[in-house]
Amino acid sequence: MAKKTPSKSIVLETPKKDLPSLLRDQRGLTTVEYIIILCLIAVVGFGVWKKFGATVKDARRRGERHARRVCPAKPPPSSPRPGMLPQWATDGARIAALGVVAIAAFTDARRERIPNWLTLPAIAFGPLFWLFADFYWGGIRSLLGLVLCAAVPYWLFRRGAWAGGDVKLFAAIGALVGGDYGGVGLGIEALLFTTMAAAAYALVRLAWEGKLLRTLANAFFLPLNPVLPKAWRREITPELMSRVRLGVPALVGTAVAVGLRYPTLWM
Repeated sequence: MAKKTPSKSIVLETPKKDLPSLLRDQRGLTTVEYIIILCLIAVVGFGVWKKFGATVKDARRRGERHARRVCPAKPPPSSPRPGMLPQWATDGARIAALGVVAIAAFTDARRERIPNWLTLPAIAFGPLFWLFADFYWGGIRSLLGLVLCAAVPYWLFRRGAWAGGDVKLFAAIGALVGGDYGGVGLGIEALLFTTMAAAAYALVRLAWEGKLLRTLANAFFLPLNPVLPKAWRREITPELMSRVRLGVPALVGTAVAVGLRYPTLWM
């Protein structure tokens, strides 16, 4: 009698994906189980990020107070630093990012696609825009934002959990907003808020469809399966995974991140 071969988990049976396949993939779809895991990490990471930012601000204020006591005050510069764009230009980069995400949300909601004609020009435009705005430092920050905002989505893409259109969308967001001072953090916050919005929507939808408990169990076992004994592992096949479109949650998350940091942009 032939010996029955046990099914592998979703992680093992998903083939590795490379950059050419990422460029070809224009779908806007992500796995709910990984979104839930990422959302939990995002909540913790957001708290740590804010705590770190508050610590840095407190240290900077103490340094400024000490400098004012030791050194005489210097007159403010009469002109802005060379290479700085006017306020309308920096606001324009944020509005451009919101515009890209809004179009992506529309195409994703209608056709489950985030097209290359939208994301790839934005990825190329971001570093060039900030290169002219702030010389090479602006271009470097934009590239850094591109890489950091796309790193986790690309890792999930290689595991078959995210679609390529979503990865390129967050790369475009990072490239567009990353060149400004603090822009890299804005791009990361947009990703964190997007995962929260997607998780909230997915949980409500799955509860309505009666699939919530199964999805939560999958999300619990996905990170634990590699370290659990074989007898305790839960078989998770692609057919048991739930998926959600990420375009609209990305618009909500990006708008919230921009609105919290730059409330005057809406005025």
